[in-house]
Amino acid sequence: MMKLFISLLVILLILPVCLMAQVSFEASVDKVEAAFEDQIRLELLVKVTDPAVRTTPLLPKQIAGFHLGGSGSSVERSGDTILRRYTYQLLPERSGVLTIPPVGVEFSDSLGTDTLVSEAIRVTIAQPVPLGEDGATPLWLVVVSLVLIVVGASWWYRRSLKVVRSREADWWDDYREKLTSINLLCERENYTAFSTEAIKLVVSLLEKVYDTRLAGRTAAELIQFLRDKGVGKATLDYFREFSDFCEVVKFSSGTVDRQAGGGAAVALTKMVEPFLK
Repeated sequence: MMKLFISLLVILLILPVCLMAQVSFEASVDKVEAAFEDQIRLELLVKVTDPAVRTTPLLPKQIAGFHLGGSGSSVERSGDTILRRYTYQLLPERSGVLTIPPVGVEFSDSLGTDTLVSEAIRVTIAQPVPLGEDGATPLWLVVVSLVLIVVGASWWYRRSLKVVRSREADWWDDYREKLTSINLLCERENYTAFSTEAIKLVVSLLEKVYDTRLAGRTAAELIQFLRDKGVGKATLDYFREFSDFCEVVKFSSGTVDRQAGGGAAVALTKMVEPFLK
């Protein structure tokens, strides 16, 4: 009975040593002296000989004087040793001598769980460099950059206005050409085609100007629409004269007085001109 007790005691004493023999761990930083604007890379390097050993980094949720940035991990093999790296970006929040407290790694396998803890690491952070001193952006360069940005933005804005105005002029010219072609139909006394194409032109132009759909509305509805938009009385009168002529053409099989046709062409032109300026 005594021999069995001694054997169990020896196993319990040796077990942590066996586990520790499978793992080594060290914590390091890429620099111990840094500028306030620098980032510090904290690396936890774990070496294991058995891939079945599981490792978990134990990093404090907060480290005084630092802001925890991004993190990453990688695994590689070097001979019979597996290297597991856990990296963290630390951003200084104040200058002076800062201490990264001990960090740990928990490792476990089928035999049990244990933890290794590193030593604390001291890092010296320099004072922030004021604007205009060596190593910082000169004030004159900042001013010049702002001036160039303003000039560039102004040039781009003027250029975009020219493009917009050019496009507006393009569609205005298109409607003027269509108006000329439609009035030629009236001169040829093709009043049926004139009234049909003229109505299409008017509806299309109003839809373009007011960015709305007007197809299918009656002449009375279009007049009310224009009145609601604040269109002047003279333009509305021209619209009435034109629409009355179209009604006459509709019920006369295209046979109307030449003088009435000429008046309708004039009314059409006077009506659309305010929308093409």
